[in-house]
Amino acid sequence: MDAGSSGTKMKTLYWDASSPFDAPVEIGEGLRVKPGISSYQDDLSKVSEMLPLLEQARLNLKEADLDWREVPLFLGATAGMRMLPTSDRMAIMASIRSFFRENGFRVDEDNWVRVLSSADEGAEDWLTLNLSLKTLDVSSSNKNPVGIIDLGGGSVELTYLSKLTLLKNKLIADIADYSWNLYSQGFLYFGNDQARKQHQQKLASSGEPADPCHPIGVNNTGGMPGSSDPEKCKEAVKSILPLDVPCFQLDRTECSMLGEYLPDLVQENVTFYGIGTFGYVWDFMQLAADADLQDLEDKADLICAMNMTELDAYDPGNSYATTYCFAAIYIIQLLTEAYKLPKEGTPLIVGESATWVAGFFIDDMNMLLNDDAYDAGPVVNPMVAEAEVGTSGSSMNIPSWIAVVLLVSYQIFI
Repeated sequence: MDAGSSGTKMKTLYWDASSPFDAPVEIGEGLRVKPGISSYQDDLSKVSEMLPLLEQARLNLKEADLDWREVPLFLGATAGMRMLPTSDRMAIMASIRSFFRENGFRVDEDNWVRVLSSADEGAEDWLTLNLSLKTLDVSSSNKNPVGIIDLGGGSVELTYLSKLTLLKNKLIADIADYSWNLYSQGFLYFGNDQARKQHQQKLASSGEPADPCHPIGVNNTGGMPGSSDPEKCKEAVKSILPLDVPCFQLDRTECSMLGEYLPDLVQENVTFYGIGTFGYVWDFMQLAADADLQDLEDKADLICAMNMTELDAYDPGNSYATTYCFAAIYIIQLLTEAYKLPKEGTPLIVGESATWVAGFFIDDMNMLLNDDAYDAGPVVNPMVAEAEVGTSGSSMNIPSWIAVVLLVSYQIFI
C-alpha cells in the first residue's frame, strides 16, 4: 500500500468570540476532493482541481447571506506536504494562494495558506479536543485539560499542558485573555504508514526471510511472506525507533526518539487521548476506550499469531486486517519505549474523535484579532524552533468570525 495525501476537505466555520471557549460550528455542507495537493508536484496546473471546494464555499456563504469575498480563507497542510522537498512545497503553496486570490477569495496574508509544523499540528489538535471536552472553559467544573497523541499516517504528535519548566518544544496557546504553556513535539516519518514502510524496508535490507508482523499465508506490500510471530514482531518494530541517538542527558531520563527532549510524562500526571490510528486499532481489537497498553498487547499477541485463514474468520472482508498486528505493536513500542508511558495503567483514552481544524481556525482568528500580529511577522518563542501558537487575544471585542477552512490531510492506511 502506498501512503500519500488523501485529499483536501473544505469546511465553513463560525465562531462566537463572545463565547470563546465554545468550539466553532460548521455551517453549510463540507466537501472533499481527491487526490491531495502533493499530487500537484509535477504539474502545478492541477491546482484547478480545487475549484469545486471554492464553489461549495461560495454556496455555503451565500445561503448564510454573507459576502463570500469578505470571508477569510485558510488552508493548512500536514505530513504529506512536510515530506516533499522544500522547493516543491513552496511552489505548490504559492500556486494555491494565487488560485484562491484569482477566484476572488480573501487570502490577506501568505501564511493563511501554509504547511503546518508537527508541533503546530499537535497544538491545534490539543485546542480542538479540549474545546470539545470543555476543559478550557474557566467557568466549567472540569478544568483538567487532557493531552493528545495523534498517530497519523506520516507523523506522530504528542501535546499536553505541562506543569514543569520546559527546556524545549514549548508552545503558547491563547484564547481570549487566557494562555496555556504546552509541550508539543512531532516526529515526521514515524506515523503508522511511514513506520510500517521503514519496518518492511529494514527487513528486506537485512535479508530476513519473512515479516513477523504479517500473517502466514499472504505477502506484505514488499512481497515478503508473513510469519505470524508476535515476539519477533515486537523486536523488529522496536528496532526502527531511533532510541540511541545522543541526548543532552547521560541517563536519558528526559529523552525521547532522535535525542529529543521529553519531560517525564509519569511525573506530569496527564491523561492522554489517542486519536488517528488509535481508533482504528482499538475498534479492530475490540478494546474498551480506557484499555491500557497491557490490554492491547494481550489482544495483539493473539492477532499477530493468526494465519490469514484465522484472520479472515476473525474479521471477514476487512481488507486492512493484515496491517493491524504491526499497528498495535507499533503503538505499544512507541508509547512505552519512546514516550516512556507505563504498559499497565496507561493514562490513555481512545475513542474521542478530533482533528486540528478547530484549533487551526481559532489560532488564525486570534492572529486576525491582533492587528499587529501580521505587521510584526510570526511570533517566535526563543525556546521553540517553530512559531508559537496563537497571539494575545486581549483585543477580542467583536461578536463572531466566519471563515472557510481547507484541510490537507495525510492518508492513513491501516
